[in-house]
Amino acid sequence: MKEYFYLKDNNYKKINISDINALAFFALSMDKKSTVGAYVKSLKSFIEKDAKSKYLTKVYSDVFSDKKAILLLKDIITLALFEKELNQGNVTQENISTYHNAISEYNTILASNEKSYYRNVKKVKQKL
Repeated sequence: MKEYFYLKDNNYKKINISDINALAFFALSMDKKSTVGAYVKSLKSFIEKDAKSKYLTKVYSDVFSDKKAILLLKDIITLALFEKELNQGNVTQENISTYHNAISEYNTILASNEKSYYRNVKKVKQKL
């Protein structure tokens, strides 16, 4: 079953969460960075200057049009970085805490996004 994120700035246009995942994993493949912010900054720089992929450019444009979508992207990158650390045996209390915060925020963003979308869709249908 596909999961979607609804972009508020685009009249609730939906974007497949797997597309956001793909963007996050592309960012992670670019270079070795130290922070989530550094990965996002590299992604932004690449897309704005060098991107030749229409798919990546479209997903990037959609994600960066919505503040919550950007937060979701950052959470996905955080979770992937934790998994990498886990696979390398580098688990610390700090990155376990970061993981718990990221997974909690990820779930909160998705639930809030879906609730907001369905509430607004219901309002529109009632007006018709």
